Amino acid sequence: MGFALPELDEETLDELILSIQEALDVIEPSLDTLLHAPENPTVVNDLFRHLHTVKGNFRMCFLEPFTNYVHWVEECISEVRNGEMIFDSQLHEVTLLALDKLRFFMEELRLKGECDPEAMSEIAQGFQHVAEAHDRHDALNALSQLLGGKLSPQQQTKDNPDLAFFRATAAKLDQQRFGHSNYSRILIAVCKAIASELKEHIDNEQLEAAIYLHDIGMGLLENQKSPLSEQDKKRLYQHPTLAHQYLIKHPGWEQAADIALQHEEHVDGSGFPQGLMADDILLEAKILSVAEHFCSALEDNKHEPEKRAVLIALNALSKRSGAVLDGNCIQALTLAVRQHYSGA
Repeated sequence: MGFALPELDEETLDELILSIQEALDVIEPSLDTLLHAPENPTVVNDLFRHLHTVKGNFRMCFLEPFTNYVHWVEECISEVRNGEMIFDSQLHEVTLLALDKLRFFMEELRLKGECDPEAMSEIAQGFQHVAEAHDRHDALNALSQLLGGKLSPQQQTKDNPDLAFFRATAAKLDQQRFGHSNYSRILIAVCKAIASELKEHIDNEQLEAAIYLHDIGMGLLENQKSPLSEQDKKRLYQHPTLAHQYLIKHPGWEQAADIALQHEEHVDGSGFPQGLMADDILLEAKILSVAEHFCSALEDNKHEPEKRAVLIALNALSKRSGAVLDGNCIQALTLAVRQHYSGA
């Protein structure tokens, strides 16, 4: 590792982390606001002020790697504030990813008493190159790859800014719920596998947006395992509606909002929130429902060897075919799995 926690008492450290987390909860949504209102000086000034406060809090506690990390993120926002750089979808995405990484580094420091300063320094240097480079496009692409971005440079320049924001939001939600940021990516891969076997027309962008945000309300549950309290049951039944309300505020994502709203519907009409039946449920919502049940079953059987866990998961889906889940989607997933393991 290399950087050990200074002599801070536990109470001081907890207060610091809480203050930083609260600041990030304000900063991250403001990045979305700035993306849609780049000419608003109040938005960028407030964002810069919050980042400066975060940096100052780290400096007061002698957490130098964290201070330097936030400093160079702040410098990029300073360039935006001075009119020297455009806050486009690329800068928006890498900044969100960097703040998500910051949460990870903070948690690592809290739990282990140390962190990896080299990893932090590499990201900080990436932001420094963005702030100082003449060709910021190349610097942003390099930083995106460093932070784990999977898009090619061509895709990054064309990526819908809303979708980039949804993706970053999903990574944060996944980290909070599952302890890692890969769940949405896995879910997307399973949905694509199902869609490829169905050979039906699927709007991939709308489905992807729905996947990123369909469970946004699940974070309100105090306990996501059974038995649920009455309050948590109420929140569980409301979460598709919350996802719909969130997505519908973004023009052009109406279908994604409907997919998210319907992903807990059952083909026999026993689902929620509307009690829709088979033909009334969007195909994309049926695909998402099957994929989510499959991933959940895999998680429940992660102690098993991989192939056995997959077989158990498929068997669990087949028992719900025609009642909870769409049989055609289950069959498509089964075919995709067979091809995967046969090497076809």
